[in-house]
Amino acid sequence: MLRIHPFEGLGAMLSIHRMTAGDGYNYLLRHIASGDVDHRMATPLTAYYTATGYPPGRWLGTGLPGLGDGSLRPGNTVTEDQMAALFGQGKDPLNGRQLGRPYPVYKTPAQRVADQIQELPNSLSEVERAAVIAQIHKAARREETQQAVAGFDFTFSPVKSVSALWAIADIGTQEQIVAAHHDAVHAVVRLIEQHAAFSRTGEQGIAQIDTRGLVAAAFDHWDSRSGDPQLHTHVVVANRVQGKTDGAWRTLDSRVLHRATVAMSEIHNVLLADGLTRRLCVDWELRERGKQRNPAFEIETIPDELIREFSARTTQIETNLATLLDERGDALHPPSRREMYVLRQQATLLNRPPKEHTRPLSDLTSEWKKRAAQAVGSGVIEIIQRSLAHDEQRPLALTDLSAETVDAYGAATVLTLQNKRATWNRWNLLAETARHTRLLRFISPDERFAALQAIVQAAELHSISLTTADLVTTSATRENGESVFTIHNGQIYTSPVILGAEAVLLDLARDTIGPIIPRPAADLSDDKLKALHRIATSGQKVEAPIGPAGTGKTRLLAHLTTVWKAAHGEGSIIALAPSSAAATVLSDAIGSPSDNIAKWIYESVGLGAETRRQRIRETEYALQLANRARRKLRASRLTARLAALRAEHDRWHFHQDQLVIVDEASMAGTMELATLARATDAAGAKLLLVGDDAQLGAADTGGAFRLIAKDTNAAELSDVWRFTNPWERDASLALRTGSLSIIDTYDDHNRLTAGPSDDMETAAYQAWQTDTRAGRTSLLIAADNATVARLNARARLDRITTGEVEPDGIELHDGTHVGLGDHIVTRLNNRRLRYSPTGFVQNGDHWTVIHRWPDGSLTVQNNTDETVTLPTTYVQESVELAYATTAHRAQGATVDTAHLVVSDQLTRALLYVGMTRGRHTNHAYVATHQPSPDLHEPHFEQTMRDVLEAVLDNPGVELSAHEVMRQELDNATRLDHLIPIHEHLSQIDARSRFAGAVTSSGLDASDQAALQASPAYGALLAALRHAEATGHDVPALLRRAAHLTPLTDSHDIAAVLHTRVERLTHRSRRQEPVLIAGLVLPATQLADPTLVVSFRELESHIAARADWLAHQAGVDRPVWLSALQARPNPGLVSDLESIIRGICAYRERYGITAPNVLGTEPAAHQQIQLGHYKRLAAQIRPSSPLGAPVRQSSGVCNGRDIDPAEAPPPS
Repeated sequence: MLRIHPFEGLGAMLSIHRMTAGDGYNYLLRHIASGDVDHRMATPLTAYYTATGYPPGRWLGTGLPGLGDGSLRPGNTVTEDQMAALFGQGKDPLNGRQLGRPYPVYKTPAQRVADQIQELPNSLSEVERAAVIAQIHKAARREETQQAVAGFDFTFSPVKSVSALWAIADIGTQEQIVAAHHDAVHAVVRLIEQHAAFSRTGEQGIAQIDTRGLVAAAFDHWDSRSGDPQLHTHVVVANRVQGKTDGAWRTLDSRVLHRATVAMSEIHNVLLADGLTRRLCVDWELRERGKQRNPAFEIETIPDELIREFSARTTQIETNLATLLDERGDALHPPSRREMYVLRQQATLLNRPPKEHTRPLSDLTSEWKKRAAQAVGSGVIEIIQRSLAHDEQRPLALTDLSAETVDAYGAATVLTLQNKRATWNRWNLLAETARHTRLLRFISPDERFAALQAIVQAAELHSISLTTADLVTTSATRENGESVFTIHNGQIYTSPVILGAEAVLLDLARDTIGPIIPRPAADLSDDKLKALHRIATSGQKVEAPIGPAGTGKTRLLAHLTTVWKAAHGEGSIIALAPSSAAATVLSDAIGSPSDNIAKWIYESVGLGAETRRQRIRETEYALQLANRARRKLRASRLTARLAALRAEHDRWHFHQDQLVIVDEASMAGTMELATLARATDAAGAKLLLVGDDAQLGAADTGGAFRLIAKDTNAAELSDVWRFTNPWERDASLALRTGSLSIIDTYDDHNRLTAGPSDDMETAAYQAWQTDTRAGRTSLLIAADNATVARLNARARLDRITTGEVEPDGIELHDGTHVGLGDHIVTRLNNRRLRYSPTGFVQNGDHWTVIHRWPDGSLTVQNNTDETVTLPTTYVQESVELAYATTAHRAQGATVDTAHLVVSDQLTRALLYVGMTRGRHTNHAYVATHQPSPDLHEPHFEQTMRDVLEAVLDNPGVELSAHEVMRQELDNATRLDHLIPIHEHLSQIDARSRFAGAVTSSGLDASDQAALQASPAYGALLAALRHAEATGHDVPALLRRAAHLTPLTDSHDIAAVLHTRVERLTHRSRRQEPVLIAGLVLPATQLADPTLVVSFRELESHIAARADWLAHQAGVDRPVWLSALQARPNPGLVSDLESIIRGICAYRERYGITAPNVLGTEPAAHQQIQLGHYKRLAAQIRPSSPLGAPVRQSSGVCNGRDIDPAEAPPPS
């Protein structure tokens, strides 16, 4: 029977999901048990052992005292009314007081559609009505969904061996396992509070501030949706926290929560292991799962067979099978063996959730124990239970680790990270340190985290920081001394090795004394000819031309190979690629032998080269002995052997004037490319890296290809030839850059289908099946291995029903089966498995099974009728069905049609690859909701645009360390960073400076309190600062504004006063102050003299940045600048430089990327930006005199009447 194992070998998992306001919390209350239980039990799961339903939630978090009268305590039971108040409406669960701003209310996509259909006129005919409804649904797919985030669901799920042990244990042992799980959960929640629970304040949330802790509710569940044992706890954190200093309720800074999740997951993993070892003396191990998979961290005594049994969705499958048998409708004739196999396969593939019902834990435990006994035998169960009684281990404390040990772990952590990625932050260091210390047991969570911190500090010493130091020192700091204008644990690191490797590549890319050939003539398109000439004559020792999908780079390489060989002779071309499959494609395209990069490095400078050198030395010594002994025959044989060894040695080394081509170079790692670059430089050869930086990057440390291409302004192919539909050529390039407008383009051409994930898998599969049966070459592509396994199993099932594949087969590592007639792909190079003098089994090769042997071996045949027999171990570990594939494996392929299943976990690079494989059509099937089959999750509606925008916003390509270093420096000096800091500090000072003005305004104490608590108080302070800068007496101005008309009926006093102050200020028509960079009001009057230096530094940096932006615009000549200079306005000429400076500053400050000069006009509520927009628009408007005064937006009045003094000034 097919088994797809969703949890096999997984480490402990901590996932995070957004919970929406309204009824988004209901999934947690749906199956809460009711009735009396014995609350004397040690854990809720013990207390509710015989109850039908899960235990109710319990309160957690150090932020609880801030609620109501402070009576809520950790461990108190969560009621439904309390959940509705806090997570439904953002209110205090004890007294109903609003915590911060109310959640905005948005309609769901379904509600919007229903409203539009409801409004349709009754006069429409049935046909007309159906057509209009179809258009409504299509339009709704293109709309974004707005959702207020009420909280975050952190789901703590232990490794499967823990749940397996818990399922078969007695009640006393179960109680200890649950207690250890709770201890680990609570410890991680405390760490999140200490290191990841921040809020944001100030303009654009520029300041990250400390909080008083989290308000959270924990809900224990004990099974998966499929009925397997899956102990897990939902900790739902409210998106409301109190500022530590002011007590104001604000939202959480979710940036830190998301960045911390992986590290906290790994820490939960080891804390749970520590706790279980302390309580039950269990041993842990790293369990190998094959060459291509990471080891699993599991309890030593729990066998894989038991883990697989509890990961196979057995209950759900049996339920599905019974349903299918009922639907069969033939009670007289039982199903045949083949039909029964097909039905069982179908039952496995059905991804539908079971009926919503709960069973007592006592019943489930009894059932699980029976399943376990059937899977592994009662004897094994007894051995597992007896193993819990062995002697206790001695856990460690931080003091048990010597300084040398801590430093060694730190160095090992950095070594691991630098082989995975170009840069990392402290969260990455924490996660990797936890993984490195998994087999160490510590005495307590505090000692464990202290050890992790010590190792992380050591790792930081082995790293190089890329983050720019604070340009301005201010007194605005968090409790730990960090500036509020930095993100906690946001410092970015790399290693000297990575920087050195990138520097080697950059230096050689800038070195232009490498091999060249005469400028060739060729019958190529203009872009290819230009690239060919550049490569031939540049002299760059390392060069990186870019070839987007479908631009014909292989044709360019074929021409290049011909002309280079003509100039430098045979053997002057070396062709390499990141994989053997890509190397084969490259070899076929250019007509030269090729190999994969890893093999070349292994043979040229790696272990293969060292082994060969040793053999040469040994043979030379043996030859000397033979000559001394005058053994001529032996000497002759040794001489021949030595010559062969030296020839083999020369074969794996580069030579003068060779051109070393690396195809799909974006997928090659930085270290590999640096190794090749050093070797080509030493030999006097040229390294040519060809690829597309917008497609998939390296599996390990990457980003080097794009770094070289961008830094050297590399040649780039621009004419797309692959697609038969002209519109798709331009569309693919827009998709490559992540343009959101491309969504509508593909939808207009009916290339997008959207719906639930199961429906999309079905639609993609059926379309692929139709194409393949019609004789078209087609790819069925998915984002992840689990989806690929399901699609593969479905395709195999259909081939079984048609008699093309045998029903039985061998189980593969992903849970699918393979048998006679199946199409398979081999996933591992094995040069010992040869099928011809030059051919061997490679990763990515496709085969058909022509014989299945009793021992599990397979004889397979490729498309050229060559055969090879794959050994049993290779089949089990490195063979997969070949009907569906991931986007990673599809890169480089060209077919007639492609069908891509899209989820919001996809990246832009994966989407781009998947949607550019087909010549004739490329179709995306967008899954708008993806519930996990094994954990209960919050559900919220998505539209097609929601998913695709999330995908397009995530490039999915890694930046090199040099790019990150430059980006960090640029971010530190950008105006959208510096100006909000200036504004925040100005507002802090203004609160203090204008406190007396508020007191003397004539407002009573309650109105003053309401004024300062209002969200509009910041805007009022900004208006008072502007009035002060224009010479107004602020106390007098505020008093006048407060007494223009009564404020009794005002909903928001601060908003009303803000409007009045702005209008009174404008009516005076005083001289406007000179703004820094045309945007910033200078801080000339300060209550806090310690801020003077900070403000002067900030203002200097802002002015310098504006000057640099104007200079850079003159160099880059953006579209908007050309449009501005083309305007017929004589007034622009005299002050054009100043205007350009102001426009550049405005565009960066407000993130304007549109090609028109100022972008779209800001909305009315964006008052400050709107004022700047109107001022600049007046300056560049041809019909207006230069510098015509334009008044600020008047805002929105929340009062009842408008005084004449408040009326808009005359135009």
